[in-house]
Amino acid sequence: MAIVSLDEQGSPTYAFHRESVADRDITADLLIAGLPVPCALLHTGGLTLVPADLDKILTTIGTATSRGTLISIDANLRPMAVKQHANYIAGVKRALQQSHIVKVSDEDLELLGLGSATLEELSAALFAESSVQLIALTRGAAGAALLTRHCQVEMAAPADLDVVDTVGAGDCFHAGLIAYLQRAGKLGSAGALEQLDRDFLQSALQHAVAAASLNIARAGCDPATWEETIQFKNCHAVANDVL
Repeated sequence: MAIVSLDEQGSPTYAFHRESVADRDITADLLIAGLPVPCALLHTGGLTLVPADLDKILTTIGTATSRGTLISIDANLRPMAVKQHANYIAGVKRALQQSHIVKVSDEDLELLGLGSATLEELSAALFAESSVQLIALTRGAAGAALLTRHCQVEMAAPADLDVVDTVGAGDCFHAGLIAYLQRAGKLGSAGALEQLDRDFLQSALQHAVAAASLNIARAGCDPATWEETIQFKNCHAVANDVL
């Protein structure tokens, strides 16, 4: 169970109750048995990567990868949910190394020891000795970025956005990104992600930011549809200039 509290700016803080809950009562065998065949992409992260559950998640990731499935992980670190902070962060780093798409926020980078890292330093840290091909970085009001091993694009947040609250903004950003990749046929292999060019990354980043922007203009986590996101993206084309 998660309890969300909002401050005057609509920024959330979370309290988690994680002991003896149903979503953790599952084995790696059951997780693997539930994977569809074929499976283009497996997404996980956040509270599933706590130390007590990490081994079964890594086992599931390993099996999925061996079947040709791409792995997407949102670090989404929640240190208040665990007591073993060092073990938790180390486990998340292990999981990120085995993924193809990584989503991190500026808050995640602080916990990962990369709080002041430039995009080049972030690339060096997350691409090194890993299977990662695409990094998505969200910075709240400061915008977002997409990075591959060959290029990177940045974008400022829309200037005229009416922020209601930010619950689920990161999830909607990443969902928008994955949806865009899927619609464009880019989730067929790690090689397809590796070959994404700057123009495609620009358009994908605009779509992801549009999806997040629509969500934070609404109360609670209320993801936009594909059509709503396209309309927002088209209407805010000038504001969404990519750097």
